[in-house]
Amino acid sequence: MKKALIPVLLFCANILFSQNFQNVCSPGITFFKGSDGYFRSFRQDSIQVIGNSDTLFYSYRAIRDSSTFAYQCRDTTSGDVLGLNVFKTHDGWFMFFNKMNDTIRLNSQASLNESWRFCSLPDSVDCYLEAKVTAIITDSVAGTTDLVKVISLQARNSFNNTFPNIFNQKTIKLSQHFGLSKIYDIYWTPFDTVELSLIGKTTPPTGIQPFTWADVYNYDIGDEFHFSGFKSYGSSTFNWKYINKILGKTVYGNSDSVHYQVETCRKSWYAQPPTNTTTLHDTVNQFYIFIQLSNNNELSLMPDEFSRSGWVAKAVARTFSEYNNRQVQIINNNGYFYDGGVNCYLDPFEISGPISWYVPGLGLTNYGYCYFDYYPEQYNNELVYFKKGAETWGIPIATDCFILTGTDSGIIPAEPLVEAFPNPAGTETRILLHNSRESQNFRYVLFNYSGIKVMEGGATSNSFILLRNHLPSGLYLLTITDMNGKNAGSIKISFK
Repeated sequence: MKKALIPVLLFCANILFSQNFQNVCSPGITFFKGSDGYFRSFRQDSIQVIGNSDTLFYSYRAIRDSSTFAYQCRDTTSGDVLGLNVFKTHDGWFMFFNKMNDTIRLNSQASLNESWRFCSLPDSVDCYLEAKVTAIITDSVAGTTDLVKVISLQARNSFNNTFPNIFNQKTIKLSQHFGLSKIYDIYWTPFDTVELSLIGKTTPPTGIQPFTWADVYNYDIGDEFHFSGFKSYGSSTFNWKYINKILGKTVYGNSDSVHYQVETCRKSWYAQPPTNTTTLHDTVNQFYIFIQLSNNNELSLMPDEFSRSGWVAKAVARTFSEYNNRQVQIINNNGYFYDGGVNCYLDPFEISGPISWYVPGLGLTNYGYCYFDYYPEQYNNELVYFKKGAETWGIPIATDCFILTGTDSGIIPAEPLVEAFPNPAGTETRILLHNSRESQNFRYVLFNYSGIKVMEGGATSNSFILLRNHLPSGLYLLTITDMNGKNAGSIKISFK
């Protein structure tokens, strides 16, 4: 009986083995890293089921190079690494489309030594790239291990003879559980051989993941950041260096906002005569309301994603930064300009930026722009050193604030502060009490603009919701005290 089962089990295993390599267009985001260091990605925005369980996957619209020369029309009709849409048949074939709209075919169910026509070759009569499964191995995929089909490419002519081509002996890898683990940019296939390796996937969560505003502005007490920068206009240049050190941290609600007390010291000077140097040493408050920041889409944009505002489109890139190999999202807000004369987006002329670098745990690390008109104008501010716990990077601009400023000025204590969001408000507003413990108890009183008390109550946290409770539109004053009657702050609130 056991002997009879062996062929059946082997047959079933072969079916599973050939059919489970189809997680190419999984939901969520897939990140690839190119051999050039930059990320490419695929994001499944929607799907359409057609007929015999065939499926059409739609990704995001990208803005792509359509020429190797600057100031040429950009392609805004294609997608990123796998193209704008991918067609999958019910029997496991995937159809991709390059910049010429030619079809590129992948047989996810192919067995060992099985081959097929991968794509046509340009400028040739019936010449093509053949794809063949040459090995099935256990391989490293985005930080884990999985069963992987190795697919080798070979150029062939109409007589099935091989001939030289840049893709000969290049390989594609298809992971059993994570889809394509090695691929070439579909848009440029078969014109370019920049290898792309899978480094992250949100479904299932594997390897590198997207980061949020809460990740970017995630500091701890004792973190220290050193910046250096300049602004020039014509022949005049203004320089600065400054240090920010985190003294205090208060998190509100379910980590939906955070308040930092920051010791900051700054030295600024003009490079040209008459020289003029100023210094500052103070304590400041930095607030990051992540509910509000969620309206800013700069982190959610994928590499090369087409995002325009009127006549301007952003240029988006993601890579690993020099800051100890963290991810960085690079946004050039004036990346491309629409030219009505040629009806397309072009590289900007005599302008660059503003360009922002966002890095998890380090904040906005680089910011700069360049304008070239009658008087050229440049601005640049960049992180040159940081310390987070035992981790350091770069070269400090000074050992401490007193060395930088050359003064012994004391730190000015932060005043109690209250913030309301939104303000003006509709039916409710969130109250944030800075410089206070998260679990501290408070009393609040709301007065109308005539000084009449219209509401009072208590709160058990430094973040709470104030309900309007049918109060008429107008301006109100909210005062807050702790349970000992000590003033914790006040704020004017407007109900629309």
